[in-house]
Amino acid sequence: MEHANSLWHERRAATLLRRLAGVGPFVAATLVRVDHRCGNPRCRCATGEKHPSWRLTYKDPDQKTVTVYVPVGMLEEVRQWVENYHALKKLASEISDAQLARVRLYVREKRRPTP
Repeated sequence: MEHANSLWHERRAATLLRRLAGVGPFVAATLVRVDHRCGNPRCRCATGEKHPSWRLTYKDPDQKTVTVYVPVGMLEEVRQWVENYHALKKLASEISDAQLARVRLYVREKRRPTP
């Protein structure tokens, strides 16, 4: 939907910025389930069913993949952090779109011939 009113885009961006404040804690990582063997020869995992564990994976400043173990007691909290990060990215994209629309509208209005 194309809006020809700069004020609409300004209000939209302001609303999105207010929503951004309520996102909460986040982590820029991916939550991954990893099945592994514990090493105990008498454990069920030695002959078949492996133990599930959870890891966070992310890229460090050198763009190398880093993996961090997530304790079971923190799993739901960390899962919420990852969801918050996705919400943050979506809001940031919407805010950017609203600001770009304001710029395009401004340029279009300035190019119009004055009567």
